[in-house]
Amino acid sequence: MEKCGDPKSAAEAYAKGNFLSECLAVCIKGRLFYMGLQFIQQWKQNSKGAIKESREIHRIEQNLLEGCARHHHELKDLTGMMKYVRAFHSFESIRTFLRTYLVSMSFF
Repeated sequence: MEKCGDPKSAAEAYAKGNFLSECLAVCIKGRLFYMGLQFIQQWKQNSKGAIKESREIHRIEQNLLEGCARHHHELKDLTGMMKYVRAFHSFESIRTFLRTYLVSMSFF
């Protein structure tokens, strides 16, 4: 689907078909981070209790948040990066990300 050249259309099509993983993979690849976060919120609101608590949705959401944070890291936007890092699901994820990416970031 994403081969059509328009990641936004591909993400919307996957979302309509309830293909969460594929939708968010396209959002990450196309840097449609805000759109991906909106899809996650919609799925959480519209779904039964099982998907809200599923490990799969937490894993996918974590991948999207890391993609958002990496994007802001590449832009050297520490404030934007930290907005997404704070939303990570665990302190361990936060520590791992910060150790990996802040070591390479120089502000001086």
